[in-house]
Amino acid sequence: MGSCSDIIVVIEFGSKVKKFGSKINRGGMARRSAKLVKFNEPFEFVTDDIPGSPPGGAVVKVHYTGLCHSDVDMSQGEKTNYSLPLILGHEVSGRVHSIDQLAVNSDIKVGDRVMVYAIRGCGVCSRCKVHKPTFCLNRVRKTIGFTEDGGFSDYLTVSDLSLLMLVPETVAMDTACLLPCSGLTSYNAVVSILPTVKEFVTDHGVPEDCAVLLVGAGGLGLWGVQIVREVLPDGIRIVCADRDPERLAEAKAMGCDEVVLWNVKGMPKKLSVFKSGVTIHASVGRLCRSPEARRISKSPERRPYFPKKI
Repeated sequence: MGSCSDIIVVIEFGSKVKKFGSKINRGGMARRSAKLVKFNEPFEFVTDDIPGSPPGGAVVKVHYTGLCHSDVDMSQGEKTNYSLPLILGHEVSGRVHSIDQLAVNSDIKVGDRVMVYAIRGCGVCSRCKVHKPTFCLNRVRKTIGFTEDGGFSDYLTVSDLSLLMLVPETVAMDTACLLPCSGLTSYNAVVSILPTVKEFVTDHGVPEDCAVLLVGAGGLGLWGVQIVREVLPDGIRIVCADRDPERLAEAKAMGCDEVVLWNVKGMPKKLSVFKSGVTIHASVGRLCRSPEARRISKSPERRPYFPKKI
């Protein structure tokens, strides 16, 4: 008798997580996937057998898959250097379904709650061996959802157990799927300004008017608000600039101290000092791709610590 389950896609929209999916009637041991067959065409739902674990790898029963902006670009044909048909989806969380008997040196076991890191390199160079595959010396990049099938599916094949990270019981799975992509992107951006902030604090302490500017209040920017609170020294104020009032309202609700509606020409000149006297000493511009983020680094109002363009 067939069973019924869901394919769930998580959409990151500001601070909210939206989910949509369709009920799937599955008879026996089969998986159903949403596959991109042609660019700019609707995904096709296909059914096949649940895959076995690859040598040294595992199969994950997918619980949630995030819909990243790069997935949208891919489906619309803006990334045509990848081969189709392909199952997209690289922001994945789930439970380990099976592990290959040859897999070694891992604490991961069947049934564990895991999130999936999507990128791997050659696996043998000095950088890959210290878990820095994006800097692979052999220029190898294999990415789940781009060069191999991803998580818009019931089950995901993972070639290396090192790509799996345990999810604490205190972290919801619909949040966990986003952490290795958007969460990590924002974390890296914030951490990259840490030396600048520490230098300022060493020289001046943490005055009440010291702040960090986050350019963009979308999904990445809202991650940034939370990460700044945890990573940077206590007392640093957070300022967020965006063109969308609703996004700024979300940023404010998540703990941003100041918000700026970016709707005035020459706004970068006015961002160094606000009406409240807050002074910007470092800016995180990697959190959006807008022209405003690029222009702010060219502000004529530069000070010794403003802006540190990332």
